[in-house]
Amino acid sequence: MEDESSTIQTIKIDDYLPNGWWEYENYVSDHRPVAIKLNMQSNGLPLNGVALANPNFSSHPNPSTGSTTLTFDPARQNTSIAIFNAMGRQVQDFTIPKGQASVVWDTKGFPEGEYCAGLLTDRQVIAVRRIILLK
Repeated sequence: MEDESSTIQTIKIDDYLPNGWWEYENYVSDHRPVAIKLNMQSNGLPLNGVALANPNFSSHPNPSTGSTTLTFDPARQNTSIAIFNAMGRQVQDFTIPKGQASVVWDTKGFPEGEYCAGLLTDRQVIAVRRIILLK
């Protein structure tokens, strides 16, 4: 495994269901369970306390097939936008000049999928927008 803190374990149904195997086979599935425990570490945006649905940060069109325009309140100093893929890896960033209120992200070189755009001021995330890319 890439993340050494993740583990593969055998779980005991009796530890999770009061009536054990009988309950599992009658109410959950007639197949044997398979489970994996992953310890995830975010290498993306620190989202504690961030308004995910900030109306002042939007992207159009969304879903996008070639480019999307990100709009926001006019930038103050030290403003940027960071784009992350679904794996949490930063794939694009923009430094926003003071007073600018939009930026166009050319998505043609990126695979389809779900991305996350974070609007940052003084390196603090102030808004997040989900962007879907289609081909």
